[in-house]
Amino acid sequence: MDVLNVKTCEDFERLVLGISHADVGNYCSKNKATFQESIEAVKKMQGQFNWNPKRPKTELSRDLFNNVCLFLNAEEAKRLRLFVSVGTELDFRYGTDFFFESKGSVATVDLTIIDLTISRWKHCKANVLIRLDDIEGGFRIRLAKRIARFIQKIA
Repeated sequence: MDVLNVKTCEDFERLVLGISHADVGNYCSKNKATFQESIEAVKKMQGQFNWNPKRPKTELSRDLFNNVCLFLNAEEAKRLRLFVSVGTELDFRYGTDFFFESKGSVATVDLTIIDLTISRWKHCKANVLIRLDDIEGGFRIRLAKRIARFIQKIA
């Protein structure tokens, strides 16, 4: 799939992650989990998503992962992981389609095809919002730098 074929949020998730919330169903619990509980639950679910947090499987996710590593120190880069959370409580309640983690620091990411240019960050629950038009040009370097900075601020 390429950018021109993306019509829905599900298409965009598949383009970036190779999977969408429509593919996995709804993994929300009846009891509202805290953000940290949701993070821990997602880490345990990566096998269900056929996802290796050390080796992202799509070209876009791999490229973003490798570029984030460029902006981290050697230890942070060595411990960097990318976890998919589409269809989970972290997605539906905390607005996070995937997240990066290194040395206990987490940077959350949300994918959207909705134009939020008026107040791009006001409605975003995640640390970083990736819009469909962000994936053209040099987006990966800019986003990678932003994600790395967020990880380093928390560490």
